[in-house]
Amino acid sequence: MSQLQKSVFKSKLQALPEDVSMSHIMPAPAVAPRRRRQQYELKPWSDYFAQNLSYLSVERQVRYNVYYTPPVNGGPIFVFHHGAGAAALSFAALAQQLRDPTIFVADGRGVLPGFIAYDARGHGLSEYITPPLAPAPTQLASPSPSSEAPAPAGPEDYSLATLTADFVWVLNTVLADPALADPTARLDTASLILVGHSLGGSVVSSACSAPHVSALANGRGAAAVTGVVVLDVVEGSALDSLATMNSIINSIPTRFDSREDAVDWHLRTMALRNKESACVSVPPLLVPLPATTSSTPSSSNSSSSSSSSDSPEEPKYYGWKMDLRKTSPFWRDWFAGLSTRFLTITSSISKLLILAGTDRLDKELMIGQMQGKYQLVVYQDSGHFVQEDVPSKCALTLYDFWERNDRNSGINTARLKIVPKFGTFNS
Repeated sequence: MSQLQKSVFKSKLQALPEDVSMSHIMPAPAVAPRRRRQQYELKPWSDYFAQNLSYLSVERQVRYNVYYTPPVNGGPIFVFHHGAGAAALSFAALAQQLRDPTIFVADGRGVLPGFIAYDARGHGLSEYITPPLAPAPTQLASPSPSSEAPAPAGPEDYSLATLTADFVWVLNTVLADPALADPTARLDTASLILVGHSLGGSVVSSACSAPHVSALANGRGAAAVTGVVVLDVVEGSALDSLATMNSIINSIPTRFDSREDAVDWHLRTMALRNKESACVSVPPLLVPLPATTSSTPSSSNSSSSSSSSDSPEEPKYYGWKMDLRKTSPFWRDWFAGLSTRFLTITSSISKLLILAGTDRLDKELMIGQMQGKYQLVVYQDSGHFVQEDVPSKCALTLYDFWERNDRNSGINTARLKIVPKFGTFNS
């Protein structure tokens, strides 16, 4: 075999995809292996949102990181909730597309949508705060030895009820913030479209159900909500996948040499398929970690350990901000009953389900879809993160959804000749 043939054959082998069929039994690498990769230009949040806000809740023991863009001339506000392990900037590319004049058609009034996206507790740039010095007596009480271990409480309570209460609190706080008061924004009357991806879909569905719905928009309740949009999650598939969730988590690298390496890993494994979106959504998922030593020095050689600690420029890695294993006690709670919650949302609130495949509807949703209880759109060319993989298509769908359902919209869709270009509709 000539040298040229060898080089061609070798390049073809390197181009083959990795075999992931053994990922459930092979241990995850401590650090993602170095690979020759293209250059990635990480994107700042300011390319996609107008403001980066921070709201502290002592009661909830969390400082929430919020991205905000005000609506213009009575436009709707899209309120985004990301999935488990993701962050608010997962919606950055979608928000940018919704402001694209080729998608949000100009009608002469200068109407533009606004956005609220925040990092859920334990995710992104949101931070836990120090608990009160004098906790309630129930927090001090110790469980009896014979009792079962209690469910996690406090800041690391990731139950659906807690995440829903977080969502309502953040939404109401942003809408009532006097610093954001603007006559053109009209936050007190703006139509809200709640958009949730994966776990976020369960949260926004819960927020539109009793007892939370009455508190939405500082008491405006269901009247303030034009629609609920759930992105790529249904109860049946979600519950079925829980049995393999730990195996999936174990197959993920625990550390990366850089944030660019993390972006490369997401794109190479097809976890994300949109390079531009990955360059803005992946960095908030990571935190810098100091390099670990190969062994722990004993007390007998403490002098040598002190000298080694003075070595300059100790290398660092990047690890995940959210350890999904901490949320495992709540996985079933997140998705059990999701189909019923979604379908039983009051009829005054329109419902849209966007999926990345036709085989993901469970029986209850199939019946509801045939009865016309919600609109269904399917993207065959997308992965799980539909808002990142196909942001233009998703934006067109959301625009059409708002236009056809917003009671405050004065735009005539037929006059503008807006026709859905993607997916299948049933409204």
